[in-house]
Amino acid sequence: MSKHDSTFLDVTSTHPRPTPTVPNPTFSAPGHAIIDAPIEDVYDALLDLDSYREWNTFVTNATVTKPAVGQANTTRMQTGTHFNLRVKMNEKASLQLSKELCISAEPVKKSSEADPTPTTTVRWVMDSAGTFPLLSYLLQAEHVNELTDLGDGRTDYTHWESFGGVVSYAVKWFAGDDLARHFRSWPGDLKAYVEKKQNAVAT
Repeated sequence: MSKHDSTFLDVTSTHPRPTPTVPNPTFSAPGHAIIDAPIEDVYDALLDLDSYREWNTFVTNATVTKPAVGQANTTRMQTGTHFNLRVKMNEKASLQLSKELCISAEPVKKSSEADPTPTTTVRWVMDSAGTFPLLSYLLQAEHVNELTDLGDGRTDYTHWESFGGVVSYAVKWFAGDDLARHFRSWPGDLKAYVEKKQNAVAT
């Protein structure tokens, strides 16, 4: 199961949850689900940016803008991939563009006798340095995805995005509720998509 305590996993709370690049965030938007599918299937869906439009109710489209060095597949996220997410905050809002950079996509860790419930981590950050360097000092955001192989064909999926910097207070004020709602739904969206594909293969 998830290695976090119940307070950390409380998806109704946006209390700060630290990340490697945002150790002292202003707030965080979390989500959690147990997915009835092998970790490889969950991992592949998470890294397949082209599939986001099919399952993610927050992200309407995801595209690679700059492949990682040596990257051949320009629809799959990997360490060093720059990509854009087009998101819709609410029914009244227009689409917004979020520029991201994957800073770590660990290889899948499978359950073993030595480690029955290993966790694979995928992380990306707001990619503002190349377009507006000052923004990286005013606002930081990191999205952490943790996939734990439960060893029985199921995957424990936990994710959260943490926001820091002086501008993060304005983000929380204007968009905090929408972000919290979307990140709560994200794991359920992923679960439904992966389990549907799993069932289709089984039949």
